[in-house]
Amino acid sequence: MSRRSYGTGSLTVRRDAKGRDTWYGLWRIGGRRIKRRLGVKRLPGTRDGLTRLQAERKLQQYIESDAVVVEGRRSVGQAGAQYVDHLENVMERKRTTVQDYRGYLRRHLEPFFGERALDRVDPAMVTSYLKSKRAAGLSAKTVQNHINFLNGLFEFSIRRGWASANPVARVDRPRRTRSPHRRIRFLQPEELDALMRAIPDDLLGAVERPLYLAAAMTGARQGEVLGLRWMDIDWVARRVRIAEPFTRGQFDSPKSHDSRSALLAGDISPHRVGW
Repeated sequence: MSRRSYGTGSLTVRRDAKGRDTWYGLWRIGGRRIKRRLGVKRLPGTRDGLTRLQAERKLQQYIESDAVVVEGRRSVGQAGAQYVDHLENVMERKRTTVQDYRGYLRRHLEPFFGERALDRVDPAMVTSYLKSKRAAGLSAKTVQNHINFLNGLFEFSIRRGWASANPVARVDRPRRTRSPHRRIRFLQPEELDALMRAIPDDLLGAVERPLYLAAAMTGARQGEVLGLRWMDIDWVARRVRIAEPFTRGQFDSPKSHDSRSALLAGDISPHRVGW
């Protein structure tokens, strides 16, 4: 690899945890040595991943972003963006989880805290955020998710010297209320038969019928059912393997990150899939 000029960082290719060739950037800001995963390297003849030029541009964007905040204090938005990047590229959190975190930051936390520096956020302000979101109609669970993310952001910032204390740790969290509909209700055989009979006998009905049946017989989540393939079904062992849920337009790993299998319940066999 050719020598780069001082201050532009260095670009390397290494294997990531999944065995893929991946671009990594290395640079120094304010005496700190920073290494960051930039993305998977594009293979010849493919359209996925980053070319060398794209990796160079992304590296420079990171360097410029760090240079802006290194001399001053980081705001909630600035630290939050780097925290989400850390969760995505270092901790390798699920794609949907990272998308949710970006939404918390962009739609809620940044507009509320503005350009306020981390060390100017106190417990009273966090409590004010909590109250304002509850008043806006957000559920206790959703607000708790926001507060959990903010807590992780401050812990991340303390480890990097951007903040001296975590104000979220001194704030009472909202308690999740127990829904009267929390108990899971399973369809009885006659109810499932009625559901199957109610499906229209048209093009969409031909798709809906096996989806509803698979959901009822396995207890799989919506995305898990949408991600099923024929090869995932073991008719002999009467089990269905749940490996790649289809969520937000893409296949992803299961919620627990590990595949699992579910027992095929009831009188279900290949000739009854059409019901």
